[in-house]
Amino acid sequence: MEDLRKRFYEKAKILFDDQVYETWIKPVSIEITDNSCQVITPNQFFRDWLEENYFEQIKNIIISLLDKEIQVYLTVSKSKKILISPSERLHPDLIQRYTFENFIKGKSNEFAYAAAKAVVDNLGGLYNPLLIYSNVGLGKTHLIMAIGHEVYRKYPDKKVVYYSSERFMNELISSIRFEKMHEFREKFRTVDLLLIDDIQFISGKTATQEEFFNTFNSLYESKKQIVITSDKFPKQLQNIEDRLKNRFEWGLTVDIQPPEYETRIAILKNKASYHNIDLPDEIAEFIATHICSNIREMEGALIKLLAYSSLTKKILDLSLAKEIPKDFIPEEENTLTVEQIQKTVSEYFQIKLTDLKSQKKLKTISIPRQIAIYLSRKYTQLSLNDIGNKFGGKDHSTVIHSINKIKKLIETEDNIKKHIDNIEKMLTKNR
Repeated sequence: MEDLRKRFYEKAKILFDDQVYETWIKPVSIEITDNSCQVITPNQFFRDWLEENYFEQIKNIIISLLDKEIQVYLTVSKSKKILISPSERLHPDLIQRYTFENFIKGKSNEFAYAAAKAVVDNLGGLYNPLLIYSNVGLGKTHLIMAIGHEVYRKYPDKKVVYYSSERFMNELISSIRFEKMHEFREKFRTVDLLLIDDIQFISGKTATQEEFFNTFNSLYESKKQIVITSDKFPKQLQNIEDRLKNRFEWGLTVDIQPPEYETRIAILKNKASYHNIDLPDEIAEFIATHICSNIREMEGALIKLLAYSSLTKKILDLSLAKEIPKDFIPEEENTLTVEQIQKTVSEYFQIKLTDLKSQKKLKTISIPRQIAIYLSRKYTQLSLNDIGNKFGGKDHSTVIHSINKIKKLIETEDNIKKHIDNIEKMLTKNR
């Protein structure tokens, strides 16, 4: 047993970079029985972070060392196993917290959320297949797993299978190698709900595409539900056969955009609440300001901060958030400045930068100026007075008025919300 543990840490040290190994792998211990292996973590924060980021690699190391299939579990040191009642039962192969209840809705994802809920209520119906696409870290995996959990909970007789496309491909290779293609096809073509995550990874894999094409056809003809995620719109997927891309568009295709500031705050608050932590507003605002376009990175920064606070016994406050290691939060040069915001707003509205900082009260200038002030407050850590000074010496009451006015206009005027969304995309692209 000791020899196995030693080899586990040796292999892990090679697989993971030094920072990841020291922070997230070295603190765990492993306990192995004949049929299972427990990976024991110091606390709940560690457990959740490992599950969402490194669990597959850890599991693969253990299985390769034992040279046999074994159940691998993540547990918390000295914790009691949580029992889930039948009405709350969750699919054992899916991340437990990735449910609809824990998915925070906002303008950026409300259509995708509604489509996912509709699929649950009408499996194999109008929205078959459902394809959800977005950039990395915006909630695709959460949403596809939420569908799996909900179907598993509502329809106990339904067979639900979730696979990443990479795992699908590896299992196909293994089935071909050991002449088990009959079992492979039986497994995937007899399900009621097939969830395939990150379909883009079968790019250029001819045999995998062929098998998935036939699996797709079999399920579709049987009116079984297929849900797929991707990092691009189907037509933009490279080195994937046209016949497959065509089928991906037979049902409904929806996208998820980067979350708005308010949604980012809500996501962080929800994540903290899940761990029974009362997250101070200033910390949520700090993280949401510095990480704008990737929910996974944002939640990861929070988990790291919570773990850091727990392990070092330091108070969870803004000063702690600012002193934690640099990799927790992007370095300062990657954050936005008032000058960048002013330049982008001026270019977007095609007005002079000097006008943006002037006292002119024309609506064509005052609204862009107020938007720039609102975004400066949202994306920088400057005080109200400092922001006012950047706009020609405005006092703090004028800055507050501008911020509050834009907040109200966002709720009442769609064109203002659209302008701000467009500017934020420009700012994110140019960072």
